[in-house]
Amino acid sequence: MQCYKHEMEDALASRYLAGTQLLDLQDYAGQGTALIGILNSIMENKGLISPEKFRQSCDDIVVMARFRSYIHTPGESFTFEPMIAYYNKNIYPDMMLKVLLISCPNESETNTKTIDNTTSDSAININTINSNTIIGNTINTMNSSTIIDATINNSTIIDSTIIKIPHIDSQGRITLPKVTLTFPESSTPERYELKLYLIDSSSCSNSNNILATNTYTLYSYPKIPENVISSAATDFADDPYVTTSATAAISKVQEGHNVLLYLKDKENTNSIAGTYCSDFWCYPMFKSISESMNKPVAVGTLGLSIDDASPALKTFNTRTYSEPNWYEIVTASRSTILDDTSIEPIVATIDNASRSHRLGLLYEIQIEGTDSYILVCTSDIPRLITSNVKEAYALHKSLLSYVKDTSKHENTNKITLEMFYRLFTVS
Repeated sequence: MQCYKHEMEDALASRYLAGTQLLDLQDYAGQGTALIGILNSIMENKGLISPEKFRQSCDDIVVMARFRSYIHTPGESFTFEPMIAYYNKNIYPDMMLKVLLISCPNESETNTKTIDNTTSDSAININTINSNTIIGNTINTMNSSTIIDATINNSTIIDSTIIKIPHIDSQGRITLPKVTLTFPESSTPERYELKLYLIDSSSCSNSNNILATNTYTLYSYPKIPENVISSAATDFADDPYVTTSATAAISKVQEGHNVLLYLKDKENTNSIAGTYCSDFWCYPMFKSISESMNKPVAVGTLGLSIDDASPALKTFNTRTYSEPNWYEIVTASRSTILDDTSIEPIVATIDNASRSHRLGLLYEIQIEGTDSYILVCTSDIPRLITSNVKEAYALHKSLLSYVKDTSKHENTNKITLEMFYRLFTVS
C-alpha cells in the first residue's frame, strides 16, 4: 500500500501525467495466482487499508507533502512542500491547510493498532488549532499559543502551522509555500506522523468541514558516534558480543556467551536477496518470461512480517510490516531459507505463494547442549553503520542490548549443531 501511495501521489504531483490506472483493484486468478488486489477476487476488502485511508491518495481532492526523506535526526528542521491536486467540481472560496507533527508511541507497548496503524483523525479537534499562518511567502502570527504537550490518543503534538490557501479559479495542481517544522531532541529512536488537513474555513462551525486529509510516517534517529563508525568498519572486532563469522558464533556459545551474528553473504548461501518492494502479479509467469529473454528474475518477495513485541526490537520502535526505516536494512540483507526447521523468525521475509519459502532476516537460535543464544541478523549492519545509516545503528543498539541480557530468552528456537551447519556454509 505504501508503494501504491507513492505512485499515485507522484502521478498527481506531476505536470506530465494526466492520471493513474491501477492493475488491478482486486486479486486476479486468470494467470496463476496474482494476489495483487486491495480487494479479494470477489471485491471484498482484504483489510490492508481502510477506504478512508486509501482516499487520502486517490480522490478528487488530494493534499500532499513533497519531501526528500523519511529518516531524520533529533532537533533537525524538516522542510516540505505542500501540494493539492484539486479536481472537485466545487470550488471552495476560503480554504486553509492545517499541519500537525505528532509523536507516535510504540504500538507494541500501548496496544493502539488500527487497520492502517495511524492516529485517528476523529481524535483531533481541528477547530482548536491556533498557531502560525503562512500567507504567500510570509508568516503572520494568528495566535501566540503554540500547541505543545497537547495529547491525541497517547500522542503529543510536537509542532503545527496553518496555511491560508490562495483563491483558486479552476481545477488542477496547487503548490503552496514550503513549510518548516522541527523534530524535538531525543536520545532514542522516535516515530512521528505528519498530518495534513485541508479545511473549508468558511464553515468553521461545521465539524464536517475537512475536505481532504493525508498522513505520512516519519522517523528520527540519533546520530552515530564516530567511535561506533570506526568499530563497524572492522566488523565490531573489538566487541566480544558481536561477530560476522558463523564459526566464531559457535565457539562463543560453546564458551557460554550470547552472541549477535551479522551473517555474511558468503556464508549465508542458502538465502534469497533482500528487496523492499513487493513482487507484482504472478511470480511464475514473469519468472518464465524473464528467463526466456535472458533477463534478471525478480526477487519475488512480499515485504516483512515483524514481531514488533519482541524484546530484541524493544528500542527500535517498529510496526509489524515494512516501512521506510527498514529500506536500507532490507536492501543490504539476504534472508535465510528456513524450510524444514522450526525456527520462527523475529523479522520474517514473506515469500510469494508459488515458492513459499520460510525466510528469516532476523531470528534467534540455541544450539542443543548449550545455554547461550545466537541472534542471527542477515543484513550487513556493519557496512550500513560505516555508511552512516542511522536506522541501522538504532537496530544494532536494540539487538546488542537484547544479546547482553543474561536473563532466559523465552521461545528460543533450539536446533542441533548439524542443523546449524546445514543452514549455513561454515568456513
